[in-house]
Amino acid sequence: MDAQLVISAAAALSPYGLGVQALLDGLRTAPPAFAPLEGAYRAEPKLARVPDYDARELLATRSIGNFDRLTLHVCVAAAQLHRAMGLDDPAVRREQLPDERVSLVLGSSGPLQSVLAFDLQAIDEPRYVQPSIYPNVVFNVPASYAAIRHGIRGSCITLTDGDASGLIAFSLAASQLEAGRIDLALVGAAEEATPAYALYRHSLAHAAGQPAAPLVEGAALLALETAAQARRHGRDALAGVFGCAHVQSPGSATQGLAACLDKLRRRFGAMLDEVGTVALAPGVDADALGLGGCRRLALHQRLGESGTLYGAYAVLDLLGDPRVAAGELALVLHGSDHGPCAALLLQKHRDLAA
Repeated sequence: MDAQLVISAAAALSPYGLGVQALLDGLRTAPPAFAPLEGAYRAEPKLARVPDYDARELLATRSIGNFDRLTLHVCVAAAQLHRAMGLDDPAVRREQLPDERVSLVLGSSGPLQSVLAFDLQAIDEPRYVQPSIYPNVVFNVPASYAAIRHGIRGSCITLTDGDASGLIAFSLAASQLEAGRIDLALVGAAEEATPAYALYRHSLAHAAGQPAAPLVEGAALLALETAAQARRHGRDALAGVFGCAHVQSPGSATQGLAACLDKLRRRFGAMLDEVGTVALAPGVDADALGLGGCRRLALHQRLGESGTLYGAYAVLDLLGDPRVAAGELALVLHGSDHGPCAALLLQKHRDLAA
């Protein structure tokens, strides 16, 4: 059985630098450099930031004065992805895909620092709140700026359903493609290293009675389209995407992920018995899910806590790992006791690493 949907290109920003190759090379060598964040409201957790880059040069514009950190990351990743597909020229893209047939689906914790800055200014001096900074408090604005820059008019959606949002984004994008609403989806996730984000993650850990984990920021976007369209335009598929299931299961990530796997099994049957590799988020018990015989890739042990980035980063990790052979079936799993759980079934087509 061949997957009808494929991943045909990828882009990434990470603490290792700009580009997918920088991420893959970094994951094979050493953990990123974690350090306390200047201006943080608490000393912990530590974060690893994306190295500084010239956003004006990368985006070929000087009109980024009002962009916050999260917006810059998303826009740079979207520009990278268009270049990787050979579609950085808008006219070329429109010859293949009308604006109304392209969507962007992003998982994120949102522009928390911008929200906090606006709220504090409103409390401190409500008469002098700057209207120009208001747009950044809207959670869909980072993705919207990227969509506007590239003429994406099919849909633009930001999911903020916890750390599984980056995987749930695949489910939403796949449903859009399967329903015939769009022809290409830019799907992935983004997080920012800011004091507000650090405080948010620390609060989650504290509420769960766990120590605060080192955090990473970045962005990752993957091109999801039909296999037929990718072939028609000469794009070699990196992986086939069979399906993604997600549920809400407050209190038990194991039960939630078991329900996700049941959904996939009802759709794809014995294919799940052929899975060779499983990417596991923190706290996911492969044995309890009947996946004890699979190779396990634990991204968080090499990278740190990546939040909503986990899903997209884990897909890239699978595609860049030489131990995962072309043709092998794999699962990416993410679940937490907060409720959101998701599972993605894919098949690697070729190695992403250089």
